[in-house]
Amino acid sequence: MKCTICGQRNVDGAIDQNGEFVCVDCFADGSAKFSGRKAEAMAPVPGFDYSSINHKKTLESWNK
Repeated sequence: MKCTICGQRNVDGAIDQNGEFVCVDCFADGSAKFSGRKAEAMAPVPGFDYSSINHKKTLESWNK
């Protein structure tokens, strides 16, 4: 997927309230918050095991 904000591909991120992909870097540097984006569902890179991650806590931290 391609980040709606920065255009980065093949990285972890989330689907926002508009149904668009936003990468983890845009959440980390504040670009997502500045753009009014809120992480609704995780969108991890395919092929890795993310079962040990607490998705709810991760989304909450990205939305702060």
